[in-house]
Amino acid sequence: MLKLENIILGLGGIENIELIDNCMTKLRIVVKDNEKVKRDIILSSGVKDTLVFEKNIHIPVGIEAKQIANSLKELSKRKDSDLILQGLGGKDKDRKSV
Repeated sequence: MLKLENIILGLGGIENIELIDNCMTKLRIVVKDNEKVKRDIILSSGVKDTLVFEKNIHIPVGIEAKQIANSLKELSKRKDSDLILQGLGGKDKDRKSV
């Protein structure tokens, strides 16, 4: 199960994300500032790798890429403070995992 909130936090938070998209097996994300991307936090979500190409971030997730991208888009509508609480184990009733 992936901790989607860790992916968003590792990307530098909601405010740092410009675009969430996918191909068949990867999340393709564009960020505003790649210096804010924390690969170790993204990897703590349960993904096996994260590829950073300047502002383009590719995260291999398998054939569930479209479903995960849609879930990330939904999560990105929340506030960063809510995601931090989820990442620390709070707000379990709202926790979103795939």
